[in-house]
Amino acid sequence: MMQETKKSISYKTLGSRAANGWNKLIITITGIQTNAYLYFSRLALFRKVIL
Repeated sequence: MMQETKKSISYKTLGSRAANGWNKLIITITGIQTNAYLYFSRLALFRKVIL
């Protein structure tokens, strides 16, 4: 009985860790995309000013 609860707890912690990892990854990807978008929009603005 004790063994089973330990197993389920470890599975839960593993699951939450995996979820946290995915969340961090998604946040990082969206952050990079946002930065790239801002960078390119600034670049376009720059070109318009120069040309």
